Amino acid sequence: MKSFFTIIDKIFEDITGPFKNMFNVWIKDATISGILLVICAIVAFIWSNIAHISYEQFWENHFEIGIAGFSLNGTIHFWINDFLMAIFFFLIGLEIKRNILEGELKNWRTASLPVYAALGGMIVPAILFYILNKDTNAANGWGIPMATDIAFSMAVLALLRTRAPISLKLFLSVFAIVDDIGAVIVIAIFYTDTINLTQIIVSGLLLTSMITASIKLHVKSAWFFGTMAALVWLSILTSGIHTSIAGVLIAMTIPLNMRVNKSAFATNVQNILNSFKKESLNDKASESDILSDEQNEHLKQLKTAASNITSPLIQLEHNLLPIVSFIIIPLFAISNAGVYLGHNLSENIFNDVSIGIILGLVIGKQIGIFGCVWIAVRLGLASLPPSIRWIHIYGVSWLGGIGFTMSLFIISLALTDEQSIVQAKIGVVIGSIIAGIGGYLILRLASPKKEPSPEPTKTIQ
Repeated sequence: MKSFFTIIDKIFEDITGPFKNMFNVWIKDATISGILLVICAIVAFIWSNIAHISYEQFWENHFEIGIAGFSLNGTIHFWINDFLMAIFFFLIGLEIKRNILEGELKNWRTASLPVYAALGGMIVPAILFYILNKDTNAANGWGIPMATDIAFSMAVLALLRTRAPISLKLFLSVFAIVDDIGAVIVIAIFYTDTINLTQIIVSGLLLTSMITASIKLHVKSAWFFGTMAALVWLSILTSGIHTSIAGVLIAMTIPLNMRVNKSAFATNVQNILNSFKKESLNDKASESDILSDEQNEHLKQLKTAASNITSPLIQLEHNLLPIVSFIIIPLFAISNAGVYLGHNLSENIFNDVSIGIILGLVIGKQIGIFGCVWIAVRLGLASLPPSIRWIHIYGVSWLGGIGFTMSLFIISLALTDEQSIVQAKIGVVIGSIIAGIGGYLILRLASPKKEPSPEPTKTIQ
C-alpha cells in the first residue's frame, strides 16, 4: 500500500501538472513576449501623455547600490539602460558565440543568405536617414533605423504559425543575430565619445583572466565569474564605452563546451545507476515509492555529473532568456517608449528626423533586405531554401523594419537634443507599427510552400 505522503504528492502533481506545462509553454512562446512589449509601450505612451511630469520624474529618481564600502548612485533610467541592458546584450553575446561556433553561422552556405540580407538591411536605411538629416542636429542618428527588434519580429512571425515555413523562421533568426552584431559594432565604434585608455586596459586584463580561468584552469565558480563580470562592467562604465559592449565581451569568455571525457562520464553514470539499482534490491521496503537516503544521494551524484558536462553557455542562455524577455526588455520599453506629443503633433511627425526613421524602417529595410538577397541569388552567391519563395523574403523585409527596442536604445546613445529625441521616438513607433502590420499581411496572404519531405520507404512483402 502506498504511503499517505506519496498519495498526497501524486494528487498535488495531478492538480499542478497542467498549470506547470501551461506556464512552460507561455514562457517559450515568442508571441507572449511580443504582446507584453506592446502592452508596456502602450502604458508608457499613455502615462507620458496623461502625466508627463510624473513619468519623467519617476525614471529620474536616484537610488544607490553599495558593496563592501563601494557604492554607485544612479537614476532608475541609468540602472535600466546601463545595467539591465548590459545583461540583455550579454544574452545576445551568448547567442552570437553559440551560433558562430556550433549554430547556423558556423556554415557559410547556410548563413550567407541572411547575412547578405542583414547587411543590406543596415546600410540602406542608414543612408536614407543620413541623406535627409545630414545638415541637422540629428545627423548622428543614422544608426537608429539600422536596428531590428528580434522579439517583436519573431512574435509577428509566430502569429502566422504554420503559414510561415520553418526555414523562414531560421532565416529571420540568423538575420536578427547578424543585425545584432552590426548594432554592437556601430555602438562600439560610432557612439563612444571620450575614451579612458587606462580603464580599457583594466577591462582587457580582467577579460583575459576570465578566459584563462575558464579555458586553462577550468574554473567553474559562479561567484568568480559573477565578481569578474561586475568588475568588467564597472571598468567599461568608466572607460567611456557604453556598458552594452561589456555584456557582449563578457559573453565571449563563457565556454560553450566543457572539456570532459565522455567515456569516463558514461562509466561514472553507469556506476551510479548500478549502485541505485543495488540499493533498490537490498531495500526491504522496495515496493514503496519513497526513496532511501542512499538512493537520494545517488540522485544528487547523477545531478552533479550531468551539471559538470552541461555547457555553461547554453545553461546561462536558457536561464537568462525568460528574465530578459519578461522583465528586462519590458522595463526598458516602459521607461523609454514614453513619447509626450504635446500640442505640436503634426510638427513632431512631419519633420526630417521622424520621416527619415520611418522611411528607413519601412522603405530602406525593404530595398536593403530584398534587394541584397535578390542580387546574391542572381549572382550565385547564395540560394533560396526549397520551402521559401520570394514573397516570403519580401514579407521578412517588412518585418526587419520593426526597430522598436534596439532603435529606442540607439536613440538614447545617438541624440542629445530633447526635441530630436521626441521626434525620433515617434518615428520609431510609427515605422515599427507600419512594418509589423505590412509584414504580417504579406506573409498572411502568401500561401505556405510545403517543406520538402523524404521519400516514403517501401515495405517488402
